[in-house]
Amino acid sequence: MPNYIYLIQIGDVYKVGRTEVTEGLVFRRLTDYPPNSIMILLRQICHNQIESIVIKQFSDNFEKVGNSHEYFRGDCEMMIDIINNVINKNKNLSPLSNPCIKKTDNSFVAKCDKCGKTFVHLYESIVTQKLDRHTNRKNPCDGSGKYLLQSSKDVSMS
Repeated sequence: MPNYIYLIQIGDVYKVGRTEVTEGLVFRRLTDYPPNSIMILLRQICHNQIESIVIKQFSDNFEKVGNSHEYFRGDCEMMIDIINNVINKNKNLSPLSNPCIKKTDNSFVAKCDKCGKTFVHLYESIVTQKLDRHTNRKNPCDGSGKYLLQSSKDVSMS
């Protein structure tokens, strides 16, 4: 199923996110927002990485709202330009499907190459997101199912 990136206005805050079409042409994530929310932009994307690139650029250019990395305050037109530019610059990314993800009869499955941890979900984008978070987290997978410690204060001296 194709994925889409969206920009939605909720009050004076803008949220950037990714969604996919489910049965009946319903955008899965978009039904979660308050009825007074305003859809600013909705564009099909060729690869899940587009959302991460957009969020990084938003973080560099706009005020984050709360602890979330997807909610911002700032110039709406500039946000639209960033999304469109990222999509246009990254048209040559490999197709949406991640070769590490396999489709079963009713779900998608991905496995960490380092530790073998398995991720299963009904939606390919969720499996991709879980695998990306697992492999690209602050304390990345070290291959044993445990995570590498990043600071010396986390290491006990024996």
